[in-house]
Amino acid sequence: MVAEFAGAKYGIAAMNGTAALHIAQELAGVRQRDYVITPDITFIATANAIKYTGADPIFIDVDKDTWQMDLDILEAFLEKDTFYYKDHTYLKSDKRCGGGVIVTDDENLAKKAKHITTQAKTDTFEYDHDEIGYNYRLVNILAAV
Repeated sequence: MVAEFAGAKYGIAAMNGTAALHIAQELAGVRQRDYVITPDITFIATANAIKYTGADPIFIDVDKDTWQMDLDILEAFLEKDTFYYKDHTYLKSDKRCGGGVIVTDDENLAKKAKHITTQAKTDTFEYDHDEIGYNYRLVNILAAV
């Protein structure tokens, strides 16, 4: 449902938004000493997810009317200091229940997200892991909500 709403082919559930942000950055190749742009008025989880990858947040001021990232400030910053991938992010915040979703049109990224959000386990019955994984799967009761 969320993938369809976002216009994407795949949606991978995660236990919360922080986990989804973390994995999305891992999949995008964000690494130590990279910079990630975020609004300056945000929950601490946004900056935490950036720091999990070893990157540093760049805070952009918000528009006083919309409380969203000020696009004029962002555009000026991007033109002067960065390169970026247009139209590759989406965030929907819903405080009614837990969970987060990573959305993508890339089947390989979807498989990788599913794999690393479930401990990167290679076999259902054995304890074999082929890379660092995370216990980020959405628990059944939250999925049911």
